[in-house]
Amino acid sequence: MKLVRTIALTTGAAALAAPLALLTAGPAAADVERNGVCRGGTFELNVETDDGRHEVSVDLDRVTPGTAWRVTIRHDGERVAKRRIVADAEGDVELERTRANAPGKDTWSFKARQIGTGKGCQASVTVA
Repeated sequence: MKLVRTIALTTGAAALAAPLALLTAGPAAADVERNGVCRGGTFELNVETDDGRHEVSVDLDRVTPGTAWRVTIRHDGERVAKRRIVADAEGDVELERTRANAPGKDTWSFKARQIGTGKGCQASVTVA
């Protein structure tokens, strides 16, 4: 009898907790990512959508340390960032931007070119 009462109490408590968890959950976050190769290294374009904003990051990893790069980020075709960045001692280049989420689908793209060679990489993602 005691076992039946314990199971009933445990099940009842879990049933009450589940709706509370649903009520306290915030807006869902979305994360879209593209990866590839870039001049002997790799790139990652990451768009995280949370609380009505897009957090966009472009990371180049393992490129030649000390090389200069021109990195451009675009949102729906509009340039939102263009910077000259020198790869650090580990060969990393990073650029981030945050913008409001526009109605409908959003297309994010980046282009990274090694200064002096004109060669590099580019990618785009669409976020629903």
